[in-house]
Amino acid sequence: MNKTLSQDIRPQTTRPKTGITPSGVVGRFRNRGGRSGFTLLELVVVLAVITILLGLLLPAVQYARESARSAKCISNLRQIGIGVHSHLEARQVYPSSALGVGWGQSLSPHVFLLPYIDEETLYRRFDISKGFWDRPNSDFGNLRIELFHCPSDGGPPGVTNYPACTGTFTWLDDGITDFYGQRARGARDVRDGTSSTVLFSEFTSTGPLGNIRNTDRFDDVGQAIRACAATEPVHRFPLGLPWISAGMGQVFYNHFSGPGTPSCTNGSGSTETSIVSAASHHGGGDVHVLFADGHVERIHREIELAVWREMATRDSSRQVTP
Repeated sequence: MNKTLSQDIRPQTTRPKTGITPSGVVGRFRNRGGRSGFTLLELVVVLAVITILLGLLLPAVQYARESARSAKCISNLRQIGIGVHSHLEARQVYPSSALGVGWGQSLSPHVFLLPYIDEETLYRRFDISKGFWDRPNSDFGNLRIELFHCPSDGGPPGVTNYPACTGTFTWLDDGITDFYGQRARGARDVRDGTSSTVLFSEFTSTGPLGNIRNTDRFDDVGQAIRACAATEPVHRFPLGLPWISAGMGQVFYNHFSGPGTPSCTNGSGSTETSIVSAASHHGGGDVHVLFADGHVERIHREIELAVWREMATRDSSRQVTP
């Protein structure tokens, strides 16, 4: 019995356990501590890869955003076209500037579109017997109408990016819209056909193309276009402002020069006789136009001038080259 007890209380020799010992842990940390996470070369490579990826992704993102803005512009023009045809159905004429109001005071076609683009409440606040400088009309000159604004353009609140076409030149009176406010025209007046005659287009209120330039007086198309292109822009006023005013450069443009070309006055500094060109901030300088039948097309900026000018006339047989 004593022998058994002595054997039981005898210290047992234990075999070393397999696994991680404290010394092993320390050793591992020492090994890891001696190795850096990234070398300078690895860091440079990672940064270069990130830079390349950003360089590839950012243009794609910007392109996608501008495509969305361009689609919104097309949608706006189509909605304006629906409003135009509602106006045509109700009054048998296309919207024009106010009739019987003093010279230089006329309200724009955009004002008369308001009841047909879900803005009847605003339209009722206008006094159409008065000019745009008179109250209460002048109170609405800086009001932003989203349908009249292209998201690609960063102009002030009271701007419109969708002017009405007056024809090939201001004083020729060969377009559908009457700049002088003498009469409004219906579909029967469009001898060239509503599907081939432009009614509205785009222009920019910001940037070099969004400002009127002053030139010396010109006598022919070529001279005018060359003089305008060689003239530095002056910030007389941004195009499309105010949207309630029936003026060249405010809510009217012409097809005297091609899309994406500068806008200029004819020497006097007045926009009454001037080049006001269609333009957009969309890639390539192309513009969207609304035809009198309500459809919208994208027009390339390299379109032949003769074709561009014919698109603006309601009756090509009346077209005259200024």
